Amino acid sequence: MKYQSELKLATEAAIEAGKFLTELQSRNVDRFEGKDIKMEADRMSEKILVDRLKTTGIGILSEEMGTLGGQSGLRWILDPIDGTYNYFRNSDLCCVSVALWDKDQPILGVVYQFWRGLMIEGVVGSHAKVNGERVHASKVDKLSDVVFATGFPSRRSYESDSLRKFITSAQVFKKVRMLGSATLMSSFVGTGQFDIYSEEDIMLWDIAAGAAIIVGGGGCFDCKTQANNQCHFTGFANTQLRDAYHARS
Repeated sequence: MKYQSELKLATEAAIEAGKFLTELQSRNVDRFEGKDIKMEADRMSEKILVDRLKTTGIGILSEEMGTLGGQSGLRWILDPIDGTYNYFRNSDLCCVSVALWDKDQPILGVVYQFWRGLMIEGVVGSHAKVNGERVHASKVDKLSDVVFATGFPSRRSYESDSLRKFITSAQVFKKVRMLGSATLMSSFVGTGQFDIYSEEDIMLWDIAAGAAIIVGGGGCFDCKTQANNQCHFTGFANTQLRDAYHARS
């Protein structure tokens, strides 16, 4: 399989960062930014990932450090802790995320839900796995049967019209879930727990690994990029759901 060495390195880096976060006793907050939070642990986890991955010579895009090096279209996309507020509150709905993209397309993604010892990986054109076992996106093909995952990112509009539109659109689905981690929610589409995940104004590093896992598991996604690495992302378990979702209007 192509990129086998990169997958191995990404997995090792995520495990090392996850081990550090699991053992870290302090929960020092650098600053609160509106509905967001920045922790010392984010920076320390990021350093572990960057130190490991920079040896490849591939450029890096990370939440805390921004863009580092790289001349080719390949780039590592990192989120040292996704679900930082969950981590701060000792919830296990948080993870380390490492993805490799080529320009605007995912190649592979690794998500380590460290407090549960759950390793999720996806390689486009090959597979999705959870702790080494192959998994697949669901075969659900009706919106009325869908488990729909979403969230309210810190940058989202809370205007009444925006919220009303969200509530109206969500009524068609069987269930709606919010976990506080875009990485986990997108990944769970690829592993079969969720059927659709959609979020506006989300950052690329929040969904980069999940996108690879979705495709590796047999699903598909739409990603409308905006400025400053923001995007409107929707991941689907299969193309039938994508068609049905877009046919609503």
